[in-house]
Amino acid sequence: MALRLAKSPEDVATEGLVYILSRSEAARHHMQRLAEEWAGRSLIPIASFRSQVVGGDESRPDLEAQDADGQPVVVFENKFWASLTDRQPAAYLNRLAEHGGVLCFVVPTSRTILLWDELTRRTQESEGSQVVLVRDEPELKVGRIDDSRTLVLTSWSFILRQLWGALESEGNLALVADLRQLSGLASRMESSGFVPFTLSDLTAPTPRHVVQLSSLVDAAVGRLLQESFASKKGLKSMAGSGWYGHYIWLQDHGCQFSFSANMWHRYGRSPLWLWVRSPDWKSSEAVDLALARRYGTDECISIPNGLGAGGTWLAIRVLEGREIDLVVSDVVRQLSEVAEVLSEVSHTQPCRGLPEEAESEGAEDFAL
Repeated sequence: MALRLAKSPEDVATEGLVYILSRSEAARHHMQRLAEEWAGRSLIPIASFRSQVVGGDESRPDLEAQDADGQPVVVFENKFWASLTDRQPAAYLNRLAEHGGVLCFVVPTSRTILLWDELTRRTQESEGSQVVLVRDEPELKVGRIDDSRTLVLTSWSFILRQLWGALESEGNLALVADLRQLSGLASRMESSGFVPFTLSDLTAPTPRHVVQLSSLVDAAVGRLLQESFASKKGLKSMAGSGWYGHYIWLQDHGCQFSFSANMWHRYGRSPLWLWVRSPDWKSSEAVDLALARRYGTDECISIPNGLGAGGTWLAIRVLEGREIDLVVSDVVRQLSEVAEVLSEVSHTQPCRGLPEEAESEGAEDFAL
């Protein structure tokens, strides 16, 4: 719901944190202990948590842990894949200049290394002094800016694990359930949010591989159509966001063979996938059971109907370190084995219809 209805998943996650921290004394005390551990000294007791606190300089951090006088003790900036603004972290460090405290950025685990370098570089430029690294862990980076201010970069999973332990020790099962939902959002954003490009990404042979995989699909389908059990009568190739493929008949069953970055990203296994339906392009329990018996439930990915292209998907493996002819031959072999399984599936009323447009254009939606 957060991804569909909210403008910013970060704002939803922040409000979730405020909700939990404001309703649990154990979570609040644990956050105090964490902040003091990072700072290496005692801090003024945290009395409340407030989100979106606009300062005199018009900066607006996501979350502040404040003392009884409304002064920030810990300033949190919660991000999934949004970039740093021009004034981050300098404007937030200025808030802590008079009374000291901790500035903590919370991000997906995979962003910690890259973002820490940028945060320390910007901090050193704005403060004119080095950030002294005192903790360097995969999910936690802590650096001292001066005697009173500390810069922290940590992951959503680290913070939520810490709060989970505090809530369980308190026996607050209702808030544990709320935290589980927040963890689900963070995990979803970790896996599906926009990942900033690195130089190695932009200079790697990835574009060539994508072109090769699309050509591999074409070559395999072309060779497959020489077999009597395969046909493209009335069907065509299609493409969408993150996928390219052909609709084909295998033993009169409607199928789609494609390069799917969406399936590859979500399930791994292979960049090539075969979507298998009944002769009338409907979901078929007989087809699903036959494929599950042959390939196992681990190999058969079952997508519920209503989530884009529902039904059974099979990963079509790509040989490593082989020339193109051998790779195409092996792909055709795998597709032929699926056709052999389908030849044993009986349907009371066979029908060679066309794929429904809603599914043919939405084949990747379930993976977003």
